[in-house]
Amino acid sequence: MEYFFNQKIARNMSLLLNTVFLCMHIFFFTFFAYYNVKIMESFNIFSIIFYFAGFLFIGKKKLAMYINLMGLEVVVHMILAVICLGIGYGFEMCLISIVAIFFYAEYFSLKVNNGKSNVSGSLLSMLSLTSYISLIFAMKNREPIYVINDTVQLFMCVAMSLITFLVLIVSLKLMTLVFLKSEARLSKQAEYDALTGLPNRHYILRHLNQILEKNEADGYWLAMVDIDNFKSINDTYGHNFGDKALKSLAEILSDEKHDVTVCRWGGEEFLIIGRLMEASRPPFEKIDAIRKQVEEYELIFEAENKRVPLTVTIGAAVYSNETSIEDWVSIADKRLYVGKYNGKNRVVC
Repeated sequence: MEYFFNQKIARNMSLLLNTVFLCMHIFFFTFFAYYNVKIMESFNIFSIIFYFAGFLFIGKKKLAMYINLMGLEVVVHMILAVICLGIGYGFEMCLISIVAIFFYAEYFSLKVNNGKSNVSGSLLSMLSLTSYISLIFAMKNREPIYVINDTVQLFMCVAMSLITFLVLIVSLKLMTLVFLKSEARLSKQAEYDALTGLPNRHYILRHLNQILEKNEADGYWLAMVDIDNFKSINDTYGHNFGDKALKSLAEILSDEKHDVTVCRWGGEEFLIIGRLMEASRPPFEKIDAIRKQVEEYELIFEAENKRVPLTVTIGAAVYSNETSIEDWVSIADKRLYVGKYNGKNRVVC
């Protein structure tokens, strides 16, 4: 299971989150104890115990239970903090920043449980939103239980603002990384062949279109490569060995010394694209050198320690003015079949 967030990463992120929250509550406990805010001092003792227990929840892979309880703890803590000290200390802002964590937690849960989430980011966020709005109205004409001083109030407001912005910044940065990683993975799946690792037909057609759009096609040739007697190889030695032949050919064609772009066109067919050395025709010697390298390759059927012949037939064509990509490929494909009908294991330009 290869996701951007897998079980191990979700666990490590939860451990980090739990450690941060534990440190925050140790700070809160110290702050409330120093200023003799008894209600919050007592609640933070409970919070510290909870976050120590959080390591056990995470260690036993009970991430959903941990996140749901953590969300409830944060909401209750911030409600009590606002009731005790009032709106001016900024504790209510944590009810906003925690929303991002709720939705990431739901994402974690979906990924590690194959699309089934035991965490509802929407439900927890609605709880946080309802609490935030209720506190604003409830504290409008109500005096806080404890009064410290304006300097401490300003300090805590700045500190809670920094925490809120830090959580949002990290969350959005993480979201950007998720999007980039997902796009890269989807792009690779869409444009690369899973068996050989080579670009596929979709990729190469886009590449050819770019060449045409830049009016550079006159400087290129392309060649269709087909494994000779591939059906016989599959029937005789099995499809796994047929896959081995395809991967071996892919490695030969994509050798850097050939200086060509290679794709798996489909089945046992590959398409290669190269720059012209001469304006009139494909470089026969270069393409034939590729054919010879394939012919000389030691493809071994290990069950019998037997060398299996591997040869290819290649049809090549240069671009002709105002020819479509389909026609260009079709010319190479027709020359390939001329080679097939004339004995195989040859290059036709």
